[in-house]
Amino acid sequence: IRAYASLMNFCQNYHDSNSTTINFEHDELITYLKLAGLSEPKSLQFLNSVTFSTEARDLFDCPLLKIEDSSYFILKNIVLGISISHVVISKLSSLKVSIENKGFRFESEFIKIFKRMNIKAKDLKFRRGREEYEYDAVFIMDQRVFVAECKNVNLSNSNPVRSKTFCHNLDEFVGQLNRLIKALRLYPEILDEHFSVNVANYEIIPILVNSLPFSWYGAYKGVYITDMPSVERFFKSKHITLTSSKKGKPQEDKIKNIFTLWKGNSPTSEDLINQLRSPIQLELYLNNIEVRNTIFELSDRIALGDSYLHADFMTGVERKFGGIDFDETQ
Repeated sequence: IRAYASLMNFCQNYHDSNSTTINFEHDELITYLKLAGLSEPKSLQFLNSVTFSTEARDLFDCPLLKIEDSSYFILKNIVLGISISHVVISKLSSLKVSIENKGFRFESEFIKIFKRMNIKAKDLKFRRGREEYEYDAVFIMDQRVFVAECKNVNLSNSNPVRSKTFCHNLDEFVGQLNRLIKALRLYPEILDEHFSVNVANYEIIPILVNSLPFSWYGAYKGVYITDMPSVERFFKSKHITLTSSKKGKPQEDKIKNIFTLWKGNSPTSEDLINQLRSPIQLELYLNNIEVRNTIFELSDRIALGDSYLHADFMTGVERKFGGIDFDETQ
């Protein structure tokens, strides 16, 4: 993250600020990265990682072009237009970095959310015949049993190949959840032993929980798809608030409740399902999606054209809740 931010800053402040391209020497960027706090080995590793090669898919992940004289060439507008969060996720995905080994910690942190709310939750593992069943998290609210499958997978970042793989993974995860739910109904003694409930009297709700921010509007093949930040925020407080800030500092006397997640003083299973079915964080973007066209000027004679989907958070807030006036009394 620091390296990409430094690269953007390097392009922004390069001495020939009017040029749409930058040609620089190897040591110039290495020195800049070291001044930003990276060690020389890490600076070299980053430089090699973001230099375009036959292994690279496009200039989004690898915006540096190495010239025959060993200098480097950058299309300035491409670098300045990147989203650091998106490019880091995309880079990790293209490098095929696996985060599966963090799964156990993710699952335990997910379960802690419910324990803090005094909601009984635990992971389960049992065997029946030759079949083994392992549950990342099971928790009960009201007359509903929630079965959660926690997944550490990289997002597709709109790459067509990775998008297809991501959708294939979703179908696989849905199949896993259906198998686990079927086992709970087939072996009712499991929930009786761990939660002292009769599964016949409960509705079972399957949830796919991502570690990275990715939620789905409605149910996907009968499964709700959410993410860890969304679940944490749901149980944190009843209201979604908007806070006014001045010079980057929040003004505690100008906080306004703009959305209610719970109908009562504590969350219910119905409240949770409403949020899973219609995530507020998605509504605020889905209500103002538009197609935008942009032009990247490469030289006086050459330019690249691109069309993309755009949505703005504050526009979404305006459309969902109307104007936000902090001087009004709620």
